[in-house]
Amino acid sequence: MSDKQWTVAQGVSLKTSLYSAIFEFQTPEGILEMTMSPQLLKAMHMIMRRHIMDYEERNGAIAVDRELAHKLGLEEEL
Repeated sequence: MSDKQWTVAQGVSLKTSLYSAIFEFQTPEGILEMTMSPQLLKAMHMIMRRHIMDYEERNGAIAVDRELAHKLGLEEEL
């Protein structure tokens, strides 16, 4: 049996430096930090991109709120 505990992130921020990337997930239990190398961050990006593309092929496009995209500086990504 696994001792894993699951929670739901309600928000996330990302801090980067030359040698690390730190995700801060806001959860009902508090802040959860995850630190990784830039190489692992890039590999995760590639994996997540593939999963999102597969999801959208099976289920249709995922809508991103335009106001949210604007606040995040991601209008060009839509």
